[in-house]
Amino acid sequence: MSGIDYYLIGNASSIARVALAWFTEDDGQDKSSDRWRADVVRIDRLAFEAGVEASLIVTKENDKAFPPWLSRLEGLDPDALEEFRVSKKKSYREYATGRYKHIATLVEREDEFFAEADIYKAFSAHAKVCIPRQHPDRIRFWYCTYQAFGQDLYALSPSFPGVGTWNRQMVDPSKKLGRPNLRNGVNSGYSAIPLVQRIHAAYLKYAQPGKAMTNIHADALSYEFGCKTRRDERGNVCYFHPEGAAFPTLSQFDYHVKQGFGPESIQKQKYGDTRYRSRIAPSKGKFSEATANLLESIEADAYYSKERPTRLLSNEPGLPLAICRIACVTSGYIVGIGFSYGGERAEAYRAAMFFAVAPKDLMARMFALDVSDDDFPCTGMSPKYISDRGPGHNAVAAMAEDDKPPIRDLAPSWMGQSKATIESSHPRDIEQEGAPSYVQSDLNMFELARREIQRTGLDNQASDASARLTLEMIAAKTPANPNGIARYLINRGRVDAVSMRLDRAIRSFLRKVTFELDASGLWLHGLRYDSVTYRASGLDQLPRGRQRLPISGYLLPMTVRIAWIEHEGRLIEIEGQLPIRDDPRQLHLSLVELEQTSGELKELLKDQRENATGSKVEARNKFTEATGKQWDAGKHVAGRAPARAGSSRSEVPTQFPTRNRSG
Repeated sequence: MSGIDYYLIGNASSIARVALAWFTEDDGQDKSSDRWRADVVRIDRLAFEAGVEASLIVTKENDKAFPPWLSRLEGLDPDALEEFRVSKKKSYREYATGRYKHIATLVEREDEFFAEADIYKAFSAHAKVCIPRQHPDRIRFWYCTYQAFGQDLYALSPSFPGVGTWNRQMVDPSKKLGRPNLRNGVNSGYSAIPLVQRIHAAYLKYAQPGKAMTNIHADALSYEFGCKTRRDERGNVCYFHPEGAAFPTLSQFDYHVKQGFGPESIQKQKYGDTRYRSRIAPSKGKFSEATANLLESIEADAYYSKERPTRLLSNEPGLPLAICRIACVTSGYIVGIGFSYGGERAEAYRAAMFFAVAPKDLMARMFALDVSDDDFPCTGMSPKYISDRGPGHNAVAAMAEDDKPPIRDLAPSWMGQSKATIESSHPRDIEQEGAPSYVQSDLNMFELARREIQRTGLDNQASDASARLTLEMIAAKTPANPNGIARYLINRGRVDAVSMRLDRAIRSFLRKVTFELDASGLWLHGLRYDSVTYRASGLDQLPRGRQRLPISGYLLPMTVRIAWIEHEGRLIEIEGQLPIRDDPRQLHLSLVELEQTSGELKELLKDQRENATGSKVEARNKFTEATGKQWDAGKHVAGRAPARAGSSRSEVPTQFPTRNRSG
């Protein structure tokens, strides 16, 4: 017959015959092996070979390890499935071994068996001598299955994997499915098959973010299915339909909602996309898998220091310090760090970009730290910049068009996993229970910033980056930290960093401020600035008399030790100066602290003016009390005053002769 798949189960050379088997399935929804039948046909070997040569019989590659009724076992280890079986009297192997024992004799004397005149009678005769006695069709089915599928013992396994996969929609809708209700009896409840569409509609209507399935089911029973309630003899509230109409139980409602919408959709609806993605959804791999080179892509994000800095002019806590970091997606290497006081602002992101592109010896001078290329081996920005909406985006939006990264991605709001590399690099604090509290640091704002820079260098050296190591990196004994991976990629030229001139970086990333130039020097909020380059420029000679000239300049708001001013299209570096030779650490200030100091200085000047006036009054009063006269007592006399006032002839000292000791 054409169009049938035959399996070669015997080729007896002694009788020159070939045995072929084929399997047919009885009509019905049950896919178990009991609904399958095996038949056997024997043909002459020469006729079979002639049919193959004439392409009347076409060879078909059998790529299935298991028969159709065991298709769900494809690619699985049947022995491993034993761990997942809830109830088992015998293992799959024991079932298959028991069936094989009934056909073992037939397998062992295959040629003799196929030489029988009537193969079907031979199967029947063998079935009668089996203990216990078996049906001939079952023996024939087991034998053909074993021979057709590679003599694999597990091909004789029962088709338990198909249990429970039948189509529930094909049964009588008036018949309730599932196990009987042990509490209310066998006939209690209704079939949910006719209610599936109403269940789906009720879920869509009453489901809300954060709403539990029990509450959705309660709304559906009350508003959609019209259920009422009553109390039973034990005082429990029961629900029923006054007209005896069908309604779903919670288990039925939950089952059909999951069948109709899937667990993923339900969990997103209940917990929201963010929680589903961060806690429930399976991992789709690492973000670093999409990159190959150092600084091919960077992520920027900010966090707050757990401590509140101490104010410079008092012991009171200051506002929180926001710390922005920029990390390489490929290596986890933190290339930049910046700060803003009082909140997360674009200023922190621009400061981090400046840190990324500036020479590290310059950053060491600005923050009076031992920062070198050993701590930050790569300098530059990436062509791809990823940040969230808000300050991170605004920092780039305010830049000149030719300074912006060519590729800019915005992470969705409240989606930390969209920039997982930088989010996971933030310092983690242990949340404590109990009354709210905070930590007031003994460090001021500038000192906290210095510590966070040191922490960033430490993280580059101490963070575990072993999950990012490739096989070649491991063979090269690359240190399993971000700096180690960065150096490995640098040594092989796999760097996408975009360098930037220092003057361009200063103008793009630092805050623009206005200095005041007068005859006494260059000033910003009461702090005088000076440098050899500044004096060589001749700027200090411009003011005349009391003239005050505004001079444009730039500085990093977290440190005022070093700044730059514009002069004739060039930037001139200047440094803060103390009015006397004293401890230079007094210049370890942020711009906010310098402004506070300037405000305090103005208050001191006001106090000094009052103090000076009071001191003058006090001196005059004391003089009057001592002499009885006023401080400026006297009168103006016309004419020229004597050349030597008060030196009359009588006041000339007497000259006495000296005695000559030699005479």
